[in-house]
Amino acid sequence: MKSDLLLRIFLVIYAAFSFMGISGINISAVLGIFGLFIILFKKNKIYLYTDDENKKIILILFFLLFWSIFTSLFFSLDKKISFSRLIVQILEISLLFYVINVEDFNFKKKLIFIIIISAFLQSIYGLLQYFTGIDLVHKNSSIVAYDRIRGTLGYYNSLGGLLGMITPFIFSIFMLEKNTKKKLFFLIVLFTCVLSLIFTKTRGAWIGCFLGIFTISLIKFKSKTLIIIFIAILSVLIIKPVKERIILSFKDQTFSGRDILWKESFDKMKSYRIITGYGVDGFKIFAEKKFKHFHSHNIFLTTFNDLGIIGVIFLAVMIIYIFLYFKDKFMVLDKFILSVNLGIFGSFIDFFVHGMVDNVLRGETAFLFWFLLGIIFSINRTNDILNIS
Repeated sequence: MKSDLLLRIFLVIYAAFSFMGISGINISAVLGIFGLFIILFKKNKIYLYTDDENKKIILILFFLLFWSIFTSLFFSLDKKISFSRLIVQILEISLLFYVINVEDFNFKKKLIFIIIISAFLQSIYGLLQYFTGIDLVHKNSSIVAYDRIRGTLGYYNSLGGLLGMITPFIFSIFMLEKNTKKKLFFLIVLFTCVLSLIFTKTRGAWIGCFLGIFTISLIKFKSKTLIIIFIAILSVLIIKPVKERIILSFKDQTFSGRDILWKESFDKMKSYRIITGYGVDGFKIFAEKKFKHFHSHNIFLTTFNDLGIIGVIFLAVMIIYIFLYFKDKFMVLDKFILSVNLGIFGSFIDFFVHGMVDNVLRGETAFLFWFLLGIIFSINRTNDILNIS
């Protein structure tokens, strides 16, 4: 039996549940730890199949985790809340290490396909919700026909965030696919996911997804860029939910109440915790009772409240290195690898643009982010960088 067999099984479970619900995702992440222990027990070392240029990103990530533990231990106002969230945060990041600890290239292609199918099925269910109001999952559901949809997930923005991330990826695969039948299949999946994304009415994901697709098109399909812009403008003019949501955005100067949360976060910058923050889930600790919300709807402000200016610097540097990683990844000749590189680049654009108005670095979107980072790190691999004994 292959030493990484259990890890593969748990990654398949994650891929299947990636768009379906946080419970299945959490279970797969917890079980994945046992998969790593089995590899360590059998081989007496853990291999991270990725390239030397990723050392900086992985090192910064370790510093960020260490700082999270340090601030939660010494500066948190509620250590129980901080360490509960910290455990989940470690599980989210673990997806990166699970992926880069499996060497098999074809297995990762299958994982990508499973995730796309999961997104497709969730989108079909979301469209069913939108046009019928049927909700088979949530008790006492408030979903009605032609309202916002959330699929099987807990929040509308969770589904919107996931679809915003995966849609540029699907677009890239569709554009570079040469097989007619496969191209038709990916076109159907792309159309279904875009339609479902629209009906989540998640504006941050709309903008991020559009910019992700636009950037992919600009890099590789320059002649089609104007078509993308035309379709986007047309959808604003003729698709009623998009038109209404855009008009509402111009009328609502509070950004759906986000301005109060952002102001509270900025006010905390003036406090003596500017260096360290309040520990993981710091905003939840000092503001949930006041605002009935557990994060400040911005990944940088949330990180500042949690980890202070040092944590923000770590996060910003890591993001810069992640995008620099792509600088020479759009010249590869293999069409599949090129589609993955372009697609995940578009996904990350969506992720960080959406992250300006929501905290996408937690929950389902965080798991997908770290998974995609693991894919991009390992699918371009030319050599191993770390053997952890």
